[in-house]
Amino acid sequence: MKSSGARLLLNQFEYLAVRFFHPQPIAMSFLPNHHEWQLLQSGSDLSAALERSIHQPVALFKHSIRCGISSHALHRLSEEWDFSSSEVAMYCLDLINFRDISNQITELLGVAHQSPQLILVHNQQPVYHISHMGVSGSALRNALNGLTLQER
Repeated sequence: MKSSGARLLLNQFEYLAVRFFHPQPIAMSFLPNHHEWQLLQSGSDLSAALERSIHQPVALFKHSIRCGISSHALHRLSEEWDFSSSEVAMYCLDLINFRDISNQITELLGVAHQSPQLILVHNQQPVYHISHMGVSGSALRNALNGLTLQER
């Protein structure tokens, strides 16, 4: 049985190997397969995510496959993931292949670009954001708890 760290490293290696031989963007194979995370790959995906934020909180995770800190943040977020799909909708953005979508996020939400970065959106507005080593499931949980208290 592989450790989760070794599994993450293998997934990154597989992604890079496939990416080297395929010039077109591919599905992010490094995403945890046990979560209901969705990919942001177009402006329409981003629009749908922001529209969804009217009905439920949406988390946007910006990830760079070339960054060790980003890989660590993704791993920590995945390991700590204990959210239901009705509690928060999770979207992941591959910054290397879809930087234009990151620029749209900055423009639409007014949150300066960071990588890795986690942005919590509710009613099409950013209500929380954190980057680098602060990205974690517990940070997201605290933000969601704060959002719930504000809505009461």
